Amino acid sequence: MYKFLSLILILTFSSASYAQTLKGEHKAWSVFTVKQSGEKICYITSSPIKKTGNYKRRGEPYLLVTYRGKGISEVSSSSGYPYKKNSKVDLSLNKKASFKLFTSSDTPKMAWAKDVSEDKRIISSMKKGSKLTIKGFSKLGTYSLDTYSLMGFTKAYNKMTSLCR
Repeated sequence: MYKFLSLILILTFSSASYAQTLKGEHKAWSVFTVKQSGEKICYITSSPIKKTGNYKRRGEPYLLVTYRGKGISEVSSSSGYPYKKNSKVDLSLNKKASFKLFTSSDTPKMAWAKDVSEDKRIISSMKKGSKLTIKGFSKLGTYSLDTYSLMGFTKAYNKMTSLCR
């Protein structure tokens, strides 16, 4: 699952040879499509509204939901640095729902939900929430705590899934 997302991120954010298109913005969330080998892939993304932690520097963090068709959406996060090996990343919504995302040495800057059912639970909570936080630890031992707005999430999510049915 995470290898698929890594490929999307590499193609989406670093290659001009793939047709990435902004399809809409809904408050804090942007909807994109990208063509890869003739196949359309849809995703929504957001940047934190607040970044804290004890790090000195890092890349840009983001939250991503990718629609893989057939009703399957995948939640992933990057805190802008390589995570501590085999660490868990805390994802919390409105200080009520809490989830543990996993990391991998294959793609050290990304964290994912453990399976499709966990993705569904996270997305369901995101539709009901207003804020989400992600706390991760780097391989250097520093941490980051990023806060995301969920304003516009449901509209962006619905548009994404309708674009890639």
